[in-house]
Amino acid sequence: SGVKQALEHLWSLGHRQIAFVDLDLRQTDHQQRWDAFRQLMGEAGFTIDPRWALLYPDRWCIDKDEFVRRWLESIPLPTAIFGADYEMTLAIFKALKELGVKIPDQVSLVGFDDPPMAAFLEPPLTAVRQPVEEIGRRAVRKLHDALREGVLPEGTEVLVPELIVRASTSPPCNINRAGIDTQRSER
Repeated sequence: SGVKQALEHLWSLGHRQIAFVDLDLRQTDHQQRWDAFRQLMGEAGFTIDPRWALLYPDRWCIDKDEFVRRWLESIPLPTAIFGADYEMTLAIFKALKELGVKIPDQVSLVGFDDPPMAAFLEPPLTAVRQPVEEIGRRAVRKLHDALREGVLPEGTEVLVPELIVRASTSPPCNINRAGIDTQRSER
C-alpha cells in the first residue's frame, strides 16, 4: 500500500512518466515494491519506459552513487522518480543535485522509508513512512508470547505505511498548478 500511496500522490500531481530505482531486488520487500509499481502503473493504463527502471540484484556489488548518476546521464529524464528505500533515494537525490537537476521543479522525488533526516534535506523528501515503532512493539510481543508459550507465532502481519508529503514533489513542469498541460499545441 505504500507504493500505491506514492503513485496516487504523483498521479494526482499530473505525473505519468515515473521512473523506479531498486538496486537490491534480492530483498523480498524490494521485489514486492517493484512488482506493486509495475502492477499499479499497468492497472492505471500507464506504460513504464524500460529506460526508467533502474534495477540491480545487489546494492553491495556496485558504487550506488556512480551507478545512479551514470543512469541519469544516459536517459531522458522522467517527471518523477520513486526510490525503493531511503539509501537509494538519497543516491538519486545526490545525483540529481550534482547534475544540476532541480527537485521538484524538473523532477519530483519520492522515497520509501522516512528516517528523521529526510525532513532536513533541501528540499525535504516526500517519503513512505513505515510504522517502525509499532512493528518493533509487535515483534517484541510475539517473541515474548512465543517464549512464554513455547510456540512460534504463525502468519505474517502487514502494517499500513503512511505517505509523508513534503517539498520534493510538485506538478510536472509542463503541468501548471491548475492541472493544465502547458505544452499542448493549441491547434
